[in-house]
Amino acid sequence: MPPIPHIIHQIWMNPEENGIESSPPDRIQMFMNEWKQHHPEYRHILWNGNTMRNYIKKEFPGWIDCYDKFPSWIHRCDAFRFFILWKMGGVYVDADTHCKGSLDKYLDKKDGLVMITRKTENKNKDFDLTNCFMASSPKHPFYQKCIEGLKNSHSVNIFQSTGPTYLTNMYHQYNNIEAIRESELPIEHIADNTWFKTQAALYIRQYYWYIFIIIIVAIGLSIAFQY
Repeated sequence: MPPIPHIIHQIWMNPEENGIESSPPDRIQMFMNEWKQHHPEYRHILWNGNTMRNYIKKEFPGWIDCYDKFPSWIHRCDAFRFFILWKMGGVYVDADTHCKGSLDKYLDKKDGLVMITRKTENKNKDFDLTNCFMASSPKHPFYQKCIEGLKNSHSVNIFQSTGPTYLTNMYHQYNNIEAIRESELPIEHIADNTWFKTQAALYIRQYYWYIFIIIIVAIGLSIAFQY
């Protein structure tokens, strides 16, 4: 595989305004500046809802309907990472992530792909991948596989349909990928500093609300058939 390009992709948007361009708060801007300071020779691209959709429409026109059908902007942000890394390559990192040093020596040693892991409470798995940081050469077949899987992955459950659980499942279906611990990289993900946590909680509640409605309907039908 070719080397991982020196590009840093990040996403920021205001979900309450349909993902249009908005200025990050000071704390998030500080994190973004850290990435620029430690990687002055890298190209830094900040995406928002409009630029993401325009990119998909232009570069992946056959996927725009699939992209638009995702239930939330969080789904689209997750999915967009696969498209941009497959097409352009580089580093994707969440906006709420500290950068403590250069990534050069870590990226140069990897054969076109860097994935990082976190401990999991699931007793059936040793680890989960996190999608807060991903790095890849362009056209890596792993991200092609991740993109193809999105066709049937529009559940309201963000983690399973486009997020870390989806990424982990793809990882286990693909051979010859080395994943490293997050603690080995000069980064620190501060997961509660963006709108992602609040929005994720919202859609998790929505998911369980759907389950509750289904149960009520099933009970109602069961009672109706008894008469």
